[in-house]
Amino acid sequence: DSKEPVAGLSAASSCIRISQTSPQSSSPTSSSSSPSSSGGLLLPSFRPVYTHQFFEKECIPGWRPTLQAEQQSRQMYQSWKEGGDNDTDEELHPSYQHCRHDHPKEARIDIHAIISPSCENCQIEIQTEKYIPTNNDD
Repeated sequence: DSKEPVAGLSAASSCIRISQTSPQSSSPTSSSSSPSSSGGLLLPSFRPVYTHQFFEKECIPGWRPTLQAEQQSRQMYQSWKEGGDNDTDEELHPSYQHCRHDHPKEARIDIHAIISPSCENCQIEIQTEKYIPTNNDD
């Protein structure tokens, strides 16, 4: 039996969140500040499933999800593996192998797409964390 794909499981999916503003709140582009930071009502966010259609090997080259998103992905992967054929001891989805998994201090990204109920307006928030080496690094 093959398992169904799961949102937030792959490295690319863990970098992307999609939210919709509630019908009662203003559209995402109606003010200069974002709905998520200005108190606008956002419906719960979700992560995409089929990221392989946009990102080869389900990884955004040179980027990893934020630490929190990666931890959620790890928990999801462990839960997803249970009840199936588990002949692997991996802690993360195989897509992480293509995202410089060997370097835990690499750049991290969170992409949040906020759409209006009509889908006529959209706002994209991108937060990045770049690793900057110090003199104390080996």
